[in-house]
Amino acid sequence: MDKHQIVELLQTGTYKVTFEKADGSYRDMLCTLNSDLIPVQIAGTTKPNPNIVTVWDVEKEDWRAFRMDRLISGPTLATK
Repeated sequence: MDKHQIVELLQTGTYKVTFEKADGSYRDMLCTLNSDLIPVQIAGTTKPNPNIVTVWDVEKEDWRAFRMDRLISGPTLATK
C-alpha cells in the first residue's frame, strides 16, 4: 500500500497502524484523517514529504506522523 492509498483510507474513519519509532520501539496508534473526527483543522506550514504520513492521533488528541518505511502493519479498521 502506498502513501496515497493510506491517506485515502484514513479519510474514511479511524484505523490502527503499527510502526517502528526512531528509537527502535514499536507503537500502535489509532489515527484518522476524517475531518468529521478531528476537532480542529490546523493548516500545516511544512512542505509535504512523500515518506511521511501525518495523522490525527485519536487517543492523544494531537497530530502525529510516521514514516512509510517504518510502517509495520495497517491501516486496520479500528473497533474503538
